[in-house]
Amino acid sequence: MSLSLYIIFIIIALFRVRVLLISKKNEQELIMSGGKEYGKIVSRLLAIFHTMFYFCALFEGIYKKVQFDTFGLIGTLIIGLSFFILIRVIQILGKYWTVKLIFADEHTLSTNWLFKHVKHPNYFLNIIPELIGVTLVFHSWYTMLLFLIPYGGCLFLRIREENQQLSNLK
Repeated sequence: MSLSLYIIFIIIALFRVRVLLISKKNEQELIMSGGKEYGKIVSRLLAIFHTMFYFCALFEGIYKKVQFDTFGLIGTLIIGLSFFILIRVIQILGKYWTVKLIFADEHTLSTNWLFKHVKHPNYFLNIIPELIGVTLVFHSWYTMLLFLIPYGGCLFLRIREENQQLSNLK
């Protein structure tokens, strides 16, 4: 596998660790202010599937001796765009953004245009495109097929629970 793909993987991992640290800080503040976590099992499964997806994609790329090509370029651009969206979502939601589903008493719905026009932009404009981008970069078609149903099922359950909690805020 080409060195550039290892570098891309390291950049993705470092970015994900950074946003996880932001999430942990926000989680602590929300819980300390009386916030309650919902869907703990699904959140844990999503974290496991997300991490496994990355490493399976990497190992599939290594096994296939993938080189950086047009798929890699398109995938990298998609990942970059999805990370930009995630940064915007974090900025918009501020202290309320976490990878877990935590709601505090003072929680309010975002009125930002992104959330008005795209329901769940974190999932549909960040996570799903990011996984597609990783698949393209590492040519990890088997990884995508392996995780499509379990990851998609967990994401469906997460969105359903989040919608239920959001409807309580109205």
